[in-house]
Amino acid sequence: MPLSEADIVKDSFAEALTKAYETFIEKEEAREPMKERRYVYASSWSACTRQIALDLIFPETKPQFSADTLANFRRGKDRARDIKADMTRMGRECNPPFDVVGAEERFELRDKKSRVCIVGKVDFRLKFEGRKGSAPVETKSYHPNMTQGVNSFEDMFRNRWLRKGAFQLLAYMLATNEPLGYMLLDRPGIPKILEVRLFEWLDRIEDFLQRAEKAMDTLHDHLHAKQAESTGIHDLPVQMPPFIEDPSECRVCSHFGVTCNPPLSYPGTRIFTDEEAILKTERFATLDAMPEIEEHQALEKYVKKTFRGVLSAICGKCSVTGKWQKNTVYDIPIDVAAQIDALKEPYKKTIEQGKFFVAVTKVSE
Repeated sequence: MPLSEADIVKDSFAEALTKAYETFIEKEEAREPMKERRYVYASSWSACTRQIALDLIFPETKPQFSADTLANFRRGKDRARDIKADMTRMGRECNPPFDVVGAEERFELRDKKSRVCIVGKVDFRLKFEGRKGSAPVETKSYHPNMTQGVNSFEDMFRNRWLRKGAFQLLAYMLATNEPLGYMLLDRPGIPKILEVRLFEWLDRIEDFLQRAEKAMDTLHDHLHAKQAESTGIHDLPVQMPPFIEDPSECRVCSHFGVTCNPPLSYPGTRIFTDEEAILKTERFATLDAMPEIEEHQALEKYVKKTFRGVLSAICGKCSVTGKWQKNTVYDIPIDVAAQIDALKEPYKKTIEQGKFFVAVTKVSE
């Protein structure tokens, strides 16, 4: 006998199925409680050196992952395996042909004190026919909204979450002295494959290594203080890296208000009411995922000029934030300009407010 509508509603198990799936994911993807580490993970890059150090000393501060996040991790691992299998099969179709070699290989990057400083794993490597060495490949499955505007490796540094993956690949390339690598971004359709040449990004990865070394110094002080406590010596100093002067980084840090309490000061927010500024800024935000089109490029110039020096603003339906960064220039007298490049160094000058970066976010419709 066919079920009545009342029976169908009564026997609906969608909620139970969802709960069962959450329980399954939590069991399958269960993580060990975070413990004090002895080195920096390549995937744990942060704009704040203090955060890198605190991740080593107080990793338990980080909140537990939700079932949704664990499910995303599981999907990412599944997609990485599928993509590697596809790459293995398509290697003969490429010109030049290649073989997929290696899998989840651990790497170690040492600092100037010969300590193991940064560690991580690379997904796999490509061995091209007729070429020495092999190129590492890092596969990432981000939300499509995060990567739709990424058309070059440089674009990955414009987002604080994408940057972590970029530094992860660069750390591996520096550790193994690989001049060429590939960032493979999973997305609907054909994955986006970005070519990465190490020498073009040496300044960035060397900065990460230097800051990781400072975090390791803090860890060393911390371990020394703990050892001294066991012998009855208390309150040995631990030299922490300075606070970052960027409240936007503190807002997304798990240590903020727990193990780190920076003396933050927030700039006053300016309200822009000029009609032209509102129209162009909102249009720029709408076109943010299409940086290659001519209109976006023209609007980007306008936005940078209009908001230069503005740290916080509301413009129509958009939130605008800006920050200064150091810029190095060479103040060379005219009579010295014709001399060799080596003579430039004594005239090197760093301007604290030399570069200004603007970020525009549409906050409402």
